[in-house]
Amino acid sequence: MFKIVVCMINKIIESDLKDPFVKKNDSQVDKWLANWSYIPSTICDLVETLIKLKKSNPEMAKELAKKLKKQKEINLDEISRINENIAIAGKVLSYGEINKKIKIVAWNASKRAIEKIKKAGSEFSYLTDEIKKNPELKNLRIIK
Repeated sequence: MFKIVVCMINKIIESDLKDPFVKKNDSQVDKWLANWSYIPSTICDLVETLIKLKKSNPEMAKELAKKLKKQKEINLDEISRINENIAIAGKVLSYGEINKKIKIVAWNASKRAIEKIKKAGSEFSYLTDEIKKNPELKNLRIIK
């Protein structure tokens, strides 16, 4: 089942990124998702997020799609060396400390990492929430 989902996600990304002016039928994807009610909600969230990102931020969509098999993981000590707001197509882990106020957007994060981020006065939001407010991920550096 996982291979089918990965194949479907890759088709979504590749089809629209090759020619962004060709309008694809998103209702086909909706039909697939409706018929696959047994797919875990995180995978459905991922597909929905990719559909939104493929139009507004293809670079982030590609990065997020790559991470299906091996999700990018980044520790807080690595983030603390970055001096700008960031978007991560992966998971934030809690190793280290963050000592600056920046905005961190990620697909996922450990509970402890979120606690440390907020304690430092930084802002954290999940990618799924951020693309609702900021679909093009403006003013965010994409970490690959």
